[in-house]
Parts: sequence; structure tokens; C-alpha cells
Amino acid sequence: MPSRLRRNSSVRSVLALRALWFAIVAPWRLKESTTGAAVATFALAVLLGAFAAASTQMWEHSDAALNREGKQFAVVTGTSQVANEGGAIVPLDSAGRQFTALLGNNLLVLVLSLLISTAVYMFLGRFLTNEKYTFQMALLCVSASTSIFIVGSVVASAIHLATHSMRFGVHAGAFVDPLQSPFLFLFLQRIDTFSIWQALATGVGLTTWVGLDRRYGYVVGAVVWLTVLLVFFGVSSLISWILAQGLAR
Repeated sequence: MPSRLRRNSSVRSVLALRALWFAIVAPWRLKESTTGAAVATFALAVLLGAFAAASTQMWEHSDAALNREGKQFAVVTGTSQVANEGGAIVPLDSAGRQFTALLGNNLLVLVLSLLISTAVYMFLGRFLTNEKYTFQMALLCVSASTSIFIVGSVVASAIHLATHSMRFGVHAGAFVDPLQSPFLFLFLQRIDTFSIWQALATGVGLTTWVGLDRRYGYVVGAVVWLTVLLVFFGVSSLISWILAQGLAR
């Protein structure tokens, strides 16, 4: 019995790794991983995604210009107080503690974002195509596309380190100054090549699973991406309005 469990665990780990790779090169092959590997793919995506995000954040923190610009951006957006409070509770006086704090935060963010994204893709996919996608299908496709997020994180950090500025990257935020228009920058930063790629790959993987043409996947992915963008725009606008009201007082 233990050997069978180990064998099944190894098979699911291999299927999870294949799913992460297929999301990049051939998302229409995600169904080959089977829904039995959905949880394994989710767990692997969370671990690898959080580790990549924490590592790239540490790299950027090591750059003096980026670190200074990040602190200025936090002051402009009103997030510096939260950061200071967090620093008072957890003393981040070493690189190890900083990385652990970033890793824990990214783990939580990824778990929540992947589960929410899974629900959004499942329900919008059903609405747009009239197909019955299971939670396992959506979870595997969304989790597998985290590999695109990882590639995007590395590319973005490389550009930031090369230019010594958080402004530049493969997103629309490169056209505005983050310190002059912080909330507009946050919104435009979401219009990113890798986020669009990730959405389309997830849509293709999900729709081709039930035998639909890839074109349906592009539509589903584009609608989900646009929906998330508009929701983010609404939240950003609300935060900006609240801060403006506070400053007016």
C-alpha cells in the first residue's frame, strides 16, 4: 500500500510538471494531465509561484535605486504606514527573515488568487460556451498557467534591474510616471503581455478540454482578463477617491 501511494504521488507530480510546461508551449494539451492531477498542479504552482515572486522581489530590493523608488511609491499610494506596522511586528533585520516574510505573503496571495480565478473561469466559461466545466478542470488550467506568471516575474525583474526603475516593462504602465500618477500606473501595469498570455492560455486549456475549438478559448480568456481588469480599475478608483476625500479633510 505505501509503495502504491508513493507511485501515485510520483505520477501526479509528473503530470503537474507537464501541465505547467504545456501551459507555456501547448495549452490545448492540458487535458492530458487529467483532473486527478489538479490538486498536485495547484500545490506545485503555489510553491513555485510564491518562491519565484519572493526571489524576484528580493533581487529588486537589493538595487538601491529600485528600493528608493519603491519607498517613494509606497508613500504616494499611502501604503507606507502598513509596511511600517508590519516591520514593527516582524523584525526583518536579515535577508533570511525578509525572504521568509515575502514567501509567506506570496503563498497566501497565490492561494487566494488561484481559487478566485478558478471560480471566475468556471462560471464565465459556462456562461459563454454553455459547457459544464468542473472545478477540477478549471483548477488545473488556472494553476498550470502560473508558469507563465513565473516567466513574466523573472522578465519584469530583469528589466527593472537593467533600467533601475519599476516603471519599465512589457506593460502599458511604461508610458506614465509611477510617482506622478500612481493609481493610473497600477491600472496600466495590469495591461501586461504576460497577464494577457496567461488568460488566453487558461481559456484555451479549459475550452479544448471539452472538445471546443481554440477560438472559444481565446474569447473566454479575453473576457475573463477584461473582467478582472475592469474590477481592478473599479477598486483602484474607489481607493483613489477615498484617499482624495481624506486629503480634502
